[in-house]
Amino acid sequence: MSRHALWIGLAAVMLLALPAAAKVKHPPMSFRFQALAGDTFPELTILESDFGGDRVRFAYVPAAVSEQSAQALIASVPAVPPQELTFQEGGRTFKYSAVGDLTRPAKAIVVYVHGFAADRSQGIGEKQFGGNFARLTRLIAANDAIYLSPDFSGFGREAEAEIGGLIADYAGRSPGAPVFVACVSYGGSLCWRLAEDAGSSSPLRGILVFGAPVDRAFLKHIGANPLHVYVGIGTKDAFASWKSADDFFRDVKNAADGYPIRLAIFDQGEHATAVRLTDWVEVLNWMVPGDNNAGGQPVTPAAATGQPCPRPRPSPQGRTLPSYCGTQ
Repeated sequence: MSRHALWIGLAAVMLLALPAAAKVKHPPMSFRFQALAGDTFPELTILESDFGGDRVRFAYVPAAVSEQSAQALIASVPAVPPQELTFQEGGRTFKYSAVGDLTRPAKAIVVYVHGFAADRSQGIGEKQFGGNFARLTRLIAANDAIYLSPDFSGFGREAEAEIGGLIADYAGRSPGAPVFVACVSYGGSLCWRLAEDAGSSSPLRGILVFGAPVDRAFLKHIGANPLHVYVGIGTKDAFASWKSADDFFRDVKNAADGYPIRLAIFDQGEHATAVRLTDWVEVLNWMVPGDNNAGGQPVTPAAATGQPCPRPRPSPQGRTLPSYCGTQ
């Protein structure tokens, strides 16, 4: 067995070995991501909409508009300090950034997978992608969720094993919490692999793919585990083809009309446009299991984050402690 195959197998074993409670697919149906009080996400004009709203083409919104909106949020809502932590998988130790209260189970877990020539800092940059990550980190913390932005080894099976191991570790401490993975550019291949390899007991509930080629191999898996899929792409993206994404979307719908997939096409949008113009609240609430009515009352994130704490130390049996900061 190759080294890469061994790492994938280990990650799969970790996911399958989660406590029974962690295999519960759905969190309490009352949970919804609540919009941040005072946040004004840029208004998007719909140019086309079909497939019951699952395929939408939006008019272009200048970057300056996104940045102005995010800057107002940054000025009014304090930043949530990320915790810089380490994790071991496949004999390698890698770093990751975490946002949210790690002292208690999360209501949801969102993982960001960066693109080529980037690292974990891309996912927590206040000004990245029109400031939309500043919005995301604040939203996560205010809603009792956890956000993870890891480093990883390349964009192949080794990276998949590392990200899968990190997901299994956090999902094991938040039984029933849905996991969503957002991937940008080169990182998109990892979203597709994670989705294709997710079994029915996996905590992964949805992927968000931005400015990345689609993976037609995913068509073989749509009947196994109906994960929510959101694909966002600009018509001027030089890395990925919006027409290929459109064909893929239609093929998924033809194979399974009710499959939970959405395609957001941003007219005149370039490589990063889909990230900065995606409304996290709307998309994540669509993905959360249960009643899919998004929105709700805005929340104030003043006390949204807990005190930083170290990763749990291993127990004598080699398993980590059930609490992030416990000493049991």
